[in-house]
Amino acid sequence: QNAASASQIPGCATVPASGLLIQTPEGAGEITFLINEVDIRIGSTVFFQAQPNGSLTVSTLQGAARVRAFGTESIAIAGSQVTVPMDKNLAPAGPPSAPAPYDEALLRTLPLGALDKTVVVLPPMTPAEIQADIAAIVGGPGTTTDQETVVSGGGSGSGGGKSGTTGGGTSTTTGDGTSDTTNDTSDTTGDGTSDTSGDGTSDTTIEPTAPPPSDPAAACKNGGWQTMTDGSGNPFKNQGDCVSYFNH
Repeated sequence: QNAASASQIPGCATVPASGLLIQTPEGAGEITFLINEVDIRIGSTVFFQAQPNGSLTVSTLQGAARVRAFGTESIAIAGSQVTVPMDKNLAPAGPPSAPAPYDEALLRTLPLGALDKTVVVLPPMTPAEIQADIAAIVGGPGTTTDQETVVSGGGSGSGGGKSGTTGGGTSTTTGDGTSDTTNDTSDTTGDGTSDTSGDGTSDTTIEPTAPPPSDPAAACKNGGWQTMTDGSGNPFKNQGDCVSYFNH
C-alpha cells in the first residue's frame, strides 16, 4: 500500500492530511509487508507517512518496527522513528536512517481512539535511550546490514535479564552465573555468588531483594525493562514497550 495515498479521516480536522496508522491484532505477533517497496516488520502500533522526493517516515508508538531497504535494516522502537529517502515515484532512494526521537506533537493528532488496543503517545525517547535499547536488541547502534547478524537480546549475558557476577565482582560469560571469565573465583552454585573454598557452597551472603518501586513504569528505565515481564509473564521488547504497558 502507498502510504502517501491514505485519505484524511472525515470529521478529524487535526488529523494529518495523509498517512497510514497500523496496529497488529492481539496475539498476532509480528507481521511483514511492503510499503512503498520498503520491507516492514512490525509487532506494534506504527504510523507511516511518505512524500515524493522526500522520505518515508516510520514512527513507532508501541512495540517495534524493523525497516529494511538497500540491504540495511533499522529498528524504530516505541518513542522513535526511522526515515527512508524516497524518489519522485515514492520508491526508496537509499537505506533507512538510524532511529531518532519521533514527532510527539504530530502523533498526538492521530485518531488513536479508533484502535482496538489503547495506545498512549509517550514522550519521545532521547538519543541515549534509543541507543541503549537498540544495543540490547541487536548489539549495535540501530542499523544492521546483510553482512551482520541480528540477535534477539534474550538469553545472553548482556541482554537476557539474568546475567550473574561472582562474589569476586567479576562478570560471567554465559549470563547465567556459571562461567567466570577471570578465574579468580568459581561459581558452582549458579546463583552469582562465589565459592572460594571449593566445597560447592556459596561463601558470600545473598542480600534480600529490594521491594519493587512504587512506579513500575519508572523501573523500566536504565535497562530495568530487560528483567521485567507483563501480567502474562511475557518479556518486554524494549523500554518503550515496558513503559507503555504500565502506563495503561
